Amino acid sequence: MLKRTLLASSMPLLLLGACGGSSGDDAGSDAGLPLAEVPAAYASVFCDLTERCNPFVKAFIPEGECEDYFISTLNAQGFDEIVDAVEDDRATYNPAKMQDCLDELSGRSCDEIGDADPESCDEAATGTVERGGDCTTDVECEGDSICEFSDSCPGTCSGKLNAGEACSGDDQCEDGLDCSDDTRRCVAPAEEGDDCEGGVAPPCASDRLFCLGDDEEEGIPGTCRPADEVFTGEPGDECDFKEGPLCEDGSACAIVSVDPFTLECVAVVAEGEDCQFGAPNPCEAGSYCAGVSLATLDVEGTCEPYAEAGDDCDPATLLMCGLGALCLPDDSGARCVARKANGVACEVNGECWSDHCVDGGCAPESACSD
Repeated sequence: MLKRTLLASSMPLLLLGACGGSSGDDAGSDAGLPLAEVPAAYASVFCDLTERCNPFVKAFIPEGECEDYFISTLNAQGFDEIVDAVEDDRATYNPAKMQDCLDELSGRSCDEIGDADPESCDEAATGTVERGGDCTTDVECEGDSICEFSDSCPGTCSGKLNAGEACSGDDQCEDGLDCSDDTRRCVAPAEEGDDCEGGVAPPCASDRLFCLGDDEEEGIPGTCRPADEVFTGEPGDECDFKEGPLCEDGSACAIVSVDPFTLECVAVVAEGEDCQFGAPNPCEAGSYCAGVSLATLDVEGTCEPYAEAGDDCDPATLLMCGLGALCLPDDSGARCVARKANGVACEVNGECWSDHCVDGGCAPESACSD
């Protein structure tokens, strides 16, 4: 019912790709995947694909922490609402179909990551609320309906949104449309070779396509290009953050000289070693390049461990706070603050695991708030 892809850049509630039809109580409690085990199982699949296929994500998530990070994000994006819906008979869950879904996803190649979820995912759960009925989250609605709401609960089970209509996620848009991160409206995504982003064009259609050359400030779109044409640079090759090429797995595009300004692919280095300002992370996951500053043109530093929640930090330093923490100003300067679960007070979206701060509190983007 709800279309999601496994390596979406913001890692939204990926389970919501798993909604379709089945019977709840007699779905086979002794066969398939129990609902309570879905976050951990989904995290395992996600992290395996990340390790194989997504150099950007694994550059920032230390080995051994990926699954915990994913589970925290999944729970904050609304997994509890799905559990509540099943327990209250507003939705049903099929353990066998969920297991089939994850088995099929785990067997995908890197080129298939951006494809729509298998049918088994669409058949793993189903809403029981008819179109026009009250709802609090999309999973409660029958068929491909979504829960459409504004400022308060309940919402109404309604048809998916057409191009140009306001949206909060890809799953709310009609098949073939995505929810633009820039405009928060449903748009037809750009295909390989098409204009993309820059504030004037849609995002690229696949997670294996990358938009290069766009400029938000100038309103200039980029071009959608496949990963195998983008991540081609080897250590020692020239690279370009904006136009490409970018660097192969295990290396980063770094500023190796300011005068003349030179970008070059460099091998990722270990904690304690010298590093240069670069992207993705020029240091091994779990550490960041300390001492670099574009403001002062200091582009050389040393790889140091991430700062932990409660430690002082510099908002201008990329990746200084550890996984699951954010550098926020306070009365004494700035401090790493642990990301917050739903229901905890917040001021900005980035404070929340859900990346969604509503009326001063963290909340899942997939459900309305009373």
